Amino acid sequence: MFAAPALLVHLSEKWLPDLTSVALFSLTPVFAVVFEPFFADAAARHRTGLFAALCSVTGTLLFVPVEMPHSLVQGLAFAAVVFAAACVAAANCLAVRTALCLEAQSIAPMAAIASGCAVMVLALFSGLLEHPVLALPALASEIAWSALFDLPALLLLFWLLRRMPAAPMTTRFVLTPLFASLIVIPFLQPRISLRAAIGMLLMAAGSGWMIYGPQASVETDASPLKLRD
Repeated sequence: MFAAPALLVHLSEKWLPDLTSVALFSLTPVFAVVFEPFFADAAARHRTGLFAALCSVTGTLLFVPVEMPHSLVQGLAFAAVVFAAACVAAANCLAVRTALCLEAQSIAPMAAIASGCAVMVLALFSGLLEHPVLALPALASEIAWSALFDLPALLLLFWLLRRMPAAPMTTRFVLTPLFASLIVIPFLQPRISLRAAIGMLLMAAGSGWMIYGPQASVETDASPLKLRD
């Protein structure tokens, strides 16, 4: 479930613009709010989490341009990215449940196992279909980037698994384009339309409410569909 989203997004790149994929991944908090009561027994969710998630999605769609599919292939790519967002949400919910069942010292091994599985799947996919030629300068830069940025981010993500419910964690897919835009705006000083401004406000408000809003514990027997040990 960690490797599937990367594969689906990679396969859809030929037919979907990057900004469309970014906008579609803002659906991840909505899926997480829906999945959390079924997958994450010990987690907590917000009483108004679904409304806040939909608010952040609305803001993202106002802020990030979305190109609707004009063909069957584009429609399938569109659906693949939506499914990838659902996989990410489900993986986050299951990861939170697993992390709460483990000792705190198991977070780093858990991160290593999860990322290792994803690496093996992606390496197999790359070797079978892409036949990559690895150049040393490019490989060195990738290793340096992974060591300095990706690894700390991965460890931080798994550290948060024991300290934050799954749904608020998925707000990173909304906050990342928002923060990136806020950092760029002072340098490029673009003209921001009223629609974009409203979108940024909704993104911040929805994500902020999911992270800092009131929470209610999930009832263990709330649904017969809930996964049990």
